[in-house]
Amino acid sequence: MQSTIRTIAVGLSMGVSAGALASGPPTPVLFDGEVEALLGNGKGVVLRAGAWPSIMNVRWDSGVETVLTGLSGANAASYDGSVVVGSSQDYTHAARWDEGVLTELWATPFEPECCSNEVTHVSGDGTAHFGRATGSGPVYAVRSTGTHHSAMEFPPTPPYHLCDPPPVWPPCSYRPNPARFTATDIPFDGSVVVGQYIFSWLDTLSGLDFYGSSHACIWRVGDSMATELAPDAPSWSRATAISPDGSTVYGRYSDGGTRTFRWTESGGFTALSDFEVSDTSYDGRVCVGEDDDGLILYTHTTGAIEPLQAALTARGADLTGLTITECVGISYDARTLAGNGTDDQGDDVGWMITLNEPIGVLPGDAGGCCVGVPGLAADCTVTVHEADCFALGGTFNGAGSDCIGCPTVCPADWNLDTNVNAQDFFDFVNDFFAGSGPHGQADFNDDGNVNDQDWFDFVESFFEDGC
Repeated sequence: MQSTIRTIAVGLSMGVSAGALASGPPTPVLFDGEVEALLGNGKGVVLRAGAWPSIMNVRWDSGVETVLTGLSGANAASYDGSVVVGSSQDYTHAARWDEGVLTELWATPFEPECCSNEVTHVSGDGTAHFGRATGSGPVYAVRSTGTHHSAMEFPPTPPYHLCDPPPVWPPCSYRPNPARFTATDIPFDGSVVVGQYIFSWLDTLSGLDFYGSSHACIWRVGDSMATELAPDAPSWSRATAISPDGSTVYGRYSDGGTRTFRWTESGGFTALSDFEVSDTSYDGRVCVGEDDDGLILYTHTTGAIEPLQAALTARGADLTGLTITECVGISYDARTLAGNGTDDQGDDVGWMITLNEPIGVLPGDAGGCCVGVPGLAADCTVTVHEADCFALGGTFNGAGSDCIGCPTVCPADWNLDTNVNAQDFFDFVNDFFAGSGPHGQADFNDDGNVNDQDWFDFVESFFEDGC
């Protein structure tokens, strides 16, 4: 396969991850292809390369290119890029690519092999998918956590809006039709979905649908009802993005003009100015999007809205020869961005750039991060920010916090579920013979080797330490 890379950023050609670059002027990696998604860890992208009839979907991860065989259209990727979702080659099935294994997820409900189906979103942990199934008539919104129709879920309809009736026709000949839902984003754990419902009315005389306004909603998986995010919007509203930690939703609404809103569980609805958010950092404090003048970077902590290209240049990026026309995403730690643009010859290119410092970091943001590693009484660092703690698999104690409160982890609690039981024994045995485990290998005594001594030490800890 011919490489898609145009230019290698300093360090990447030596196998150094994009997120590890911390000195020198940041320069973009350029691709001969269209970037479709940025990995949440900031180490790579998913892109569409080649020309018809030889178009291919490729994952570029820390300099290593992998063709996503079997996928026709790669719409989204998990945090580390191990899962990429889209459609099957013939578009009849929604599809999931998982480190070389292609799984067809769903076809159009009640209309097998009909029409087009695709996964449009995947959770950061790779466990939940959301997409659509297009039948000969309606478009179905579908959520799936498995590979069978029995795992499919259809988001429930929120309460019918009596304040939004059919305009002037005789109401006696109309009845509410099921709302149509479009998903726009899901957080890391896939526990909620944001999007919008479009309400419609069915004329019982003519059999025709008449569409009403859209309503931004959040649906918590398992709830019997979706929750409106902008219930007081006089005209329409729609959600555009949710932060990976699930705390913050951004969207658009109309109040005569068009504005952006921000919604949090604790603070509810807040009106902002006129721009659109397409992606956010881990906690939703840094966003990319666009306004009437072009692409923007929005930092909620300061309220600053900056032209994107100028904002990256101001933070030390060398974008010589690159004109940015699209930004598809920002990494969880707000350090890496990716998208598409044109080079100095006017040719289309994909791009990815990692800045020396995260965007939007304030003094005092760093705090204690409890990382559960068996055998350590309190494995904690105070030099990281929340997104970095997440990347370590830890629990963030809060901005400005210390390591107090990090729990002691029992060495024999191999699966880190806070209980020492037979499952830890079985899991260790499995990892020992598979050469894997929560730390990459079953090196229980941390001497750099996996051998019989690890086995003896684990057994002794399991039966004698007690914890």
